[in-house]
Formats: sequence, C-alpha cells, structure tokens
Amino acid sequence: MQFTYVPYFNNWESVFPSGKETIAFEKRFIELDSMKLDKQTEGKLIQGKNSPYKAFCPVCEEQMSFKRGYDKKSPHFFHINRDECFSFESLAHGSTKKYLYRLFMHAGYHVKEESFQKGNEKGARADVAVLHQINGEKEIKLAIEVQASGIRIAEVVKRINFYYEKDVPTAWILVLDSFFPPRKVQQAEGEIEISGYEGTRISTFNTEEKKYDFTYIEPTEERPFFVTGKINKAFDFLMDLYHTVVAVDHEGYVFLIRREPDSAYQRAQAILDGESIESLEDKFLISRIEESYIVPLLLETEVLPAEFAGEQADYSSERNTVSFTGSEHRSEMLEKLKRADNVIDYRKPGTMEESLNSVKLARESRVAQREALKKLQKEREEQRKRDEEEKRKEEIRKKEEEWRREQNFAQEKREVEQRFIHESAIFRQNWQADLKAREFIDFQEFRYWINDMEQSLSIWKKSYETLAFTPNFSEEVVAFMEAARSNYEYHQEKQRRNKRLLAEKQRKVLEENEARESWRRKLDILNKNEEEFPAEMANEIISVRQDFWNIYVNLPPKENKVLFEKKHFPNGLAPWFLKRKFKWQQQQTEIQKKKWKEEEKNKAKLNKQKRDKLEEYEWEQLKLF
Repeated sequence: MQFTYVPYFNNWESVFPSGKETIAFEKRFIELDSMKLDKQTEGKLIQGKNSPYKAFCPVCEEQMSFKRGYDKKSPHFFHINRDECFSFESLAHGSTKKYLYRLFMHAGYHVKEESFQKGNEKGARADVAVLHQINGEKEIKLAIEVQASGIRIAEVVKRINFYYEKDVPTAWILVLDSFFPPRKVQQAEGEIEISGYEGTRISTFNTEEKKYDFTYIEPTEERPFFVTGKINKAFDFLMDLYHTVVAVDHEGYVFLIRREPDSAYQRAQAILDGESIESLEDKFLISRIEESYIVPLLLETEVLPAEFAGEQADYSSERNTVSFTGSEHRSEMLEKLKRADNVIDYRKPGTMEESLNSVKLARESRVAQREALKKLQKEREEQRKRDEEEKRKEEIRKKEEEWRREQNFAQEKREVEQRFIHESAIFRQNWQADLKAREFIDFQEFRYWINDMEQSLSIWKKSYETLAFTPNFSEEVVAFMEAARSNYEYHQEKQRRNKRLLAEKQRKVLEENEARESWRRKLDILNKNEEEFPAEMANEIISVRQDFWNIYVNLPPKENKVLFEKKHFPNGLAPWFLKRKFKWQQQQTEIQKKKWKEEEKNKAKLNKQKRDKLEEYEWEQLKLF
C-alpha cells in the first residue's frame, strides 16, 4: 500500500514533516505517503511491531510497517500480523472500488479482485474484475483500474496489454483530486493551493461577500475541461487510446471526460505525424454521469492494444479468452469498507433527475475520432497519389532535359574533336622540328628542354579544361614525351634506389637493437624481484610474467621445458616462477592420478563383466548336461 495513517498528536509536523493532516471516520489522522516519506528518519519511526509510533491500515485497522523497497520495487507499507487485506492505495481509492462493486453486483454481474500469473513473470491485478457466466463457467468481461495517483505510461501499457491478450477491455477510473494534484502558487497574501484541473465547477463572484462561490456543473450541461497543473502524460496516453475516460472527485461526483469532436481531426493528424500534443494544448469536454449510465458506459470500453515508444511493452499478439479462478469478494469484506463512507459519498450520481446521455456522448467521441482518422487517411492517400503524379511528371521532364543535354554535348564533342585534330598536327610538327634542330650537350640541358615541352603541353591542355568535352591528346605526342622523360627518370630512380637501400639498412639495425633491448628487458622482468623495479612498472611486470607463464604451460609435449627454462632463466629459476611451477605440477599430478584411477576403475568393471559372462556361459553349459 502507498498510504497509511497515524493517530493525530500535537507537534506531529516536527516528527512527520512529509505527512498531511486528514479527517476520516470522524477522527483526525496524519496521512503518510510511502513515496514522500523520508526513509532514514520518518520511516524508522513506524518500522516494526514495537515502533515508537503506530501506523494503521484504514480498512482492517491492523498495524502496518514501512519497507524501503529494493531493486525495482517502490517503498510501501505492509501489514504486520495479516497476510491478506482488502488493499488499496488510499481511502479515496477504496471508496471508488466499493462503489463500482455495488453497481456491477446490482446490475447482475459477478465481481472479483483477480490475479493472473504469466509463466514465472508477475501478472496484473485488476481493481475491479467484472465477470459473466458462459456455459456454466465464469469468464471475465471487463477489467477496471481505479487510478488515484500518478502512474508511468509503461505501467499503463503493461496492464492494458495483459488483458488484451485475454480479449478483455480495460476501463480506467481517475480520481481527479489525486490524479491531478493541486499546485502551489505564490501570491501577495502568501502561498496558496490551486486545483490541478478546471471544468467540474463554475465560479461566480458574490458581490455581497466579495468572494467567489463555486457550484458544480448541471447534469444537463457539458463544459470545457482543462488541465491547469503539471502535465500528466498518462492522462494524454489514455485519451489518445480511448478518447473518453470516466473520472470521480472527492465530493462523490462521477464525470465523463471526452475529447471535443471538433478537435478529433487535429489529434488524428498529430498521431499520424508522430507529434505529441499535450493535454494543455488539447480540447476536452466534461459532464456529470447519472448512475444508471455508469455500468453500460464502462461495459462499452473497447478491447485495444496499447503501444508506447518510450518502453517496449511485453505482450503477445495472440489473444484468447480464459476464465477467472480467483476468490470472489464476499459481503463481509464489503462491510469492512463501510469505514470509508465518510471519505467519498457516492450517493450524488443516483440523485440526478435529468442528465445527458453519457453513453451516447462517449460513442460520439469515439466515432468522431475514427471518422477523423479515416478522413485524414483518405486525404493523405489522395495527396500521396497527387505527389506520385507530380513526381512522375518531374521524372519525364528531367529525362527530356537530359536528352537535350546529351544532344548538345554530342554536337560540341564533334566540334572539339575537329579542332583538336588540327592543333595536334601543328603541335607535333613543331616539337619534332625543334628536337631535330637541337644538339644537347649533357643531360641537364636535355632536362631543361623536357620541362619546356611539358609546360607547353600543359598550356595546351588548359585551353580545353573549360569545355564540356576534353579530348584525348595525340598518342604520338604522349609517346614522345614519355620516351624523353624516361631518360631523366632513370637517373632519378637510381638516386631514389640508393636512398631506399640505405634507409632499409638503417631500419634493420634499429629493429635489431630494439629486439635486443626488448629481450634484455623481458629477462630482467622474469629474473629480478619486484622490489628492484619502480612502482609504475607493476602492471607491465604482471602482464609480461603472465604471458610468459601462459606460453610455458601451453608448450607442446615434445618441447623441452628444461631448455626453455634455461633460455629464460640463465642464472637459475626465479622464486615467482618456482612457486607457480610447483603449484601447477601438483595440479597436473592430481589430474594424472584421477585419470589413472578412472582407468583402473574401468578395467575392473570390464573384468567383472567378462567374469559374469563366463559364469553365465558355464551355467548354461551345466544346464545342458
């Protein structure tokens, strides 16, 4: 349980600062919330049977204790001397459950508080399980959850989908004053509390007393409903799923909250787009429910699966109907709930002479949401077809433009090729004539000539870079330039080869030096004591010795371990190695002994089998005689 109650005493604020004074059963109590209680100070004062202060269950009046919670389990209160109690989170929660039990029992249904188990996982527990009889067996028809405090969406999804597997709808009843807690506002006269929601009451200014008077909305009217306090994501989730929800307040009024039909289109659009519209931005209507409409309204709850992207729900897509096997609530259990009558008086819904048809209003909201969704899906399908048509036309236009570009490019290519053939012939004649006329004195002069020719060729190439088509240069020109350049590159390659050989030689010398230094360092780590090394080498020593030990123990049987030891321990085995080796040899000896014992055992078993067969054969022979 989340709440417990301590009898009122003076100066209780200094002992239980998180508590709240309340009046129940015509007595004053301090209400404690396990989620707000200080575990180190306040929690210890009510822990155990002999605690300094006694906390009691509001139903069975038995003493309760505090448990801090562990792992994923939240802090909570539990009975000390009772294993079972008609448990609920608060008095408002219990009063609401009691009222629903009586309504459905008077309507001819069986009512249970039922528990399911799914494999080894924890199942769900409905506050009110409504059953009907089919073929002589009681099967669940409706699961009702009474929510009097905040709840995670993942928990809502888990409960809904648990019953969705059973093909059972889950109806939610919200206790408004607890589900939308009041918020504190700082004003000139001090800090005051303002309700977390608006719409159930109408305020009128009293000119005589100069203050606001509040009256509940009439049974025949429907008014806007607003969430004025902290955003409640669970409420937004339930409204998105069901579009209507039943709620109660601490005065005993029962309400229907539904999404305004005119805003259904906007909400459907947000759902399809994956956008979030919080309750502060959404539009809701609220009206009072006459008692005769409550049962049929809850029974019309749809069987829907719940999906939540924030946390994957654990449920199977296969649905089947199962019968409930729990214990049915007896009248004496309901009699105990009479103690909660002073908390919420649910006689008001039955005194309404005329009211709106709540069932019809709920259907209207559901139909409006479905129609809006269908309309939006149809519009988007039409838009998709229009987009596809536009895309097809755009592709045709692009193909036409591409064909025109290809035609223009082909024409330009022909013109460039003609120009290139003419210029190539002139260029080839010029450098051949220049090469014949020159007499090179040495390679240096030849190289200068090559550089001049490459520069001329580069300038010629640049004249074609701005064109869409760049032709291939004459093969004769390229061949000549490559032949002339090869003479120059021959000398360059020789110099580069000599440099590479020298660098390779230096690299090998450096690697040999590093290998010798690494071997010397490894021998020092293997042979010397840890005290001879600085402290920062501790991890390196452990790593080197462990690697060496792994190599040693995994040596092939044919490998001579003695030579391996002499190679790495020239001055005798190190103490750390002797210690490990001795322990390892002991282990190997034990393994070999076990192996020998097993072989001897198998031999003895085999010999016994042979003797048994021989005796059996001799006995058979003896029978023949």
